[in-house]
Amino acid sequence: MFIPLGTDRPLERPTLLVYALIAINAAVFVAQAYARRFTDADAFAPFVLASGGDLAFLGSEFWTLVTYGFLHADTLHLVFNMLFLYVMGPNVEDRFGRVGFLAFYLGGVIVSGLVHLTFSFYAVIGASGGVAAVTGAYLVLFPKTRIKVLWLFGIVIIPSWWIIAFAIARDFLPIGLWRSNIAH
Repeated sequence: MFIPLGTDRPLERPTLLVYALIAINAAVFVAQAYARRFTDADAFAPFVLASGGDLAFLGSEFWTLVTYGFLHADTLHLVFNMLFLYVMGPNVEDRFGRVGFLAFYLGGVIVSGLVHLTFSFYAVIGASGGVAAVTGAYLVLFPKTRIKVLWLFGIVIIPSWWIIAFAIARDFLPIGLWRSNIAH
């Protein structure tokens, strides 16, 4: 397993939105954990992107196209989404600018949610759609960049497209193997 740690691409301006998105996702996850532990386990149900193969509900619950992107199923789900955002997000934010990056990230969340609703009868949670959009943009914008990763035998530096190909394979392999409320 590869765990990305950083890139060799310098930034022209400080990162702000990536860190804010990571903080918001972490805060929402802590609130979810608190709600599961001390209150009603379904306290966050109004923020989950429900499904059932019918897009008609979006008229009254359109906000769930964004809110589901800040909920996570478990700690590993949160950690790996935020890790990829932390590694690749700053360069994409640097290139797109803050407003463009935020629009792109939230657009990735919305589009992936709509695609999930089109092809699945299961509700969905997670930032995977936004992170996948950022990861794809990173591959297009910086195909020759190298990423430092933690691997079985230590830290190695590999081409960015290797880690992105691995992430894509990781997302496509589970399709059909199990059903969950995490989009793969």
